[in-house]
Order: sequence, then structure tokens, then C-alpha cells
Amino acid sequence: MKPTEILAALPEWANATPETLLASPAWAMPCRLGEEACSMRLGGVHAVDTLDLEIKLQDAPHVLGIPDSARFPELHALWAARSEVPEPILLALVEKECGPLLQLIENAARRQLKLVGLAPAATEEERPRLHVQVCPEGGAEPLCFSLTPSEDLAVAWGQLRLIDTNHPSIRAMELEAVRELAVIAMPPSDLSTIAPGDALLLPELASGQAQLRLVVAGLFAVRGADVSAWNDDGLPRVVAAETERISLGDLFDRMAEDAAVPASEPLAEDSHLRMVKGGQILAEGRLGRIASQPAFIIDTAGPAAR
Repeated sequence: MKPTEILAALPEWANATPETLLASPAWAMPCRLGEEACSMRLGGVHAVDTLDLEIKLQDAPHVLGIPDSARFPELHALWAARSEVPEPILLALVEKECGPLLQLIENAARRQLKLVGLAPAATEEERPRLHVQVCPEGGAEPLCFSLTPSEDLAVAWGQLRLIDTNHPSIRAMELEAVRELAVIAMPPSDLSTIAPGDALLLPELASGQAQLRLVVAGLFAVRGADVSAWNDDGLPRVVAAETERISLGDLFDRMAEDAAVPASEPLAEDSHLRMVKGGQILAEGRLGRIASQPAFIIDTAGPAAR
């Protein structure tokens, strides 16, 4: 699996609204500012003093706020006196110097951009804005701008594919995992006779526990560096009763080429175990030994096993 596939399988991300995705600090859209490869991110510095422009994206009105920037030298030179410059001249200067930025916004929105005119001043409360940083890949200083939001823009930008799986907020997310010791091919007639004192040999543990499978969030099967989708096949399984936590970053790192997979802590003798099937607990017990062989020693049997 790929990191993006893992993220798409998690309900909280698969079912996230465009607004939720846009609000994530991991949101990043690849783009180009002229010839520079960049990424757009939301947040960062909120410029107070901006040149506010009325624009249209297709037919939808928006207000674009451009702050003072050395990237626009002629605009920068008259910034303090821009209120004295006639609007047609100021707009012509914006089209000349800010053309790459306008083209970036048009491409990102996938809607034709039209510069309409100057917008009246308004506070953040009166005119909510998306604050955007355009970050060049080479590490140059980001270019900031603001844009009033809309439902169409949220749909165009709020997509799961634009969530950066390398972002710390994504890598730090933790999922619950259950260590699986064995899958038992046992007919229903035998399941119904399970009783306290019974023991099931666990040959999978005879050669050590390093490659035991982890079932993560009921969605993924993890064994060493292999991460794949997991589906319950309905067979009885012996699992550790104590759950573990694994981060998305750990999952992603396991899938990397030549990944060094950290060894898990081995289960100790008398560790609490369960036999489960289809979400039901069939029996509980502990890890023990029968004639030096690892075994599941059953202490109690659940209703489904009776």
C-alpha cells in the first residue's frame, strides 16, 4: 500500500468534508509560480496592509489581497503612495507584475480569472479570507496572498489527494493495533466444546515472535515491512488482549525501500490472550507452554463457544 491509500482507508479522512481537509495543517497543493515549482499552504503570516482587488473566478466574485513584496518591484516602489495612483494605472501594474500569481490562482481554482477592479477596504470580520503561502521548492521566501472563500473553491481545493502524508501532524497520528498470534482452522463443532483448561498449540510462536502480524485499526495487516489491506475472513484468531499503538509515520516508514523495521517487544509468558471470531470473544486465557511448545491456555470460554 501507499501512504495515500492508507489515509484514504481511514474513515475520518475518507469522509472528511472539503472544509475539514482545507483546515488541516497538512494541506498542500503543488503549483507553479512562473517557472518556479512551489506548494500552496494555508495559514502563516496574515498581512494587514494589502492591495485588495475584486476578481472573478469564472462567474464567482472574490477579493484577492496582495501584500507588499519585493517580488513586485514597481508596485513595491509606489506602495506607500498607491492610494494616489489612478485605478486603471494600478490595475495595469498589477496585471504586468503579478501575472504569474494571477495565473497560479487561475490554475489552482481551475477557473478563468478576471481582474475587475479595486475592492473597498474591509476588516477580517467583515470579509473572511483564506490566507495562503506560496512556498518555492528551492527554499526562497514564501509569497503570501489572501482570497475570500467560496463553496466552489473549497470543493476544488479540499481534496484528500492534497493532504501531505509527510507532514508531522499526519505522521504523529496513532492507530490501535492488535497482535495476532495465530489463525485457527477449527470447525464450529469443535469451537462449541471449548472449555476452561483446554490448550491450543501456537506453532507460529515456536520460531520467535518477530514476524507476528499486527492488525491495525481493523483495516491493515502489518508483518515486518509488508503493509496490506486486512479483511476479516471469519476464522477464529488468537490475539493479544492488550492493544498496541502504532503511528502513521511508523506505517509509512515500514513501506519505504530498505526500511529498518523495529523489533516488537516479545509477549511474556502468562500474557493475556483472546480467541476472537467475527468481533466476538470466544475464549480468554494466557500464553503458556505444553511440552515446551507455546500454547494458548484457556481460562474462560465466551457464550459463542458454548
